[in-house]
Amino acid sequence: MNSPAFWRFSQFLLVVFWLGVPLAPKLGLAIPYLNEFAMLIFAAHVLEIPLAVTRLKHKHIPKLRIAARTLLFGFTWWLPVEKGVISP
Repeated sequence: MNSPAFWRFSQFLLVVFWLGVPLAPKLGLAIPYLNEFAMLIFAAHVLEIPLAVTRLKHKHIPKLRIAARTLLFGFTWWLPVEKGVISP
């Protein structure tokens, strides 16, 4: 878990997921419960924002950046930044 490549790959998968949610129906892919799963992930990321802000306070990262990246990547962004594995 101290590998930057692991965290960057996890973030890449989330970007693919977020791009795939609206594209799946357009490509004719019927994936049951995809929208519900995406809403659940998004809600979890929203709930993570206060935790991420608290944990990254000492890094002096702007709160807007923390919120935006946490919405997109969740803990796969703020946890390795907190531990110093990847740069903000």
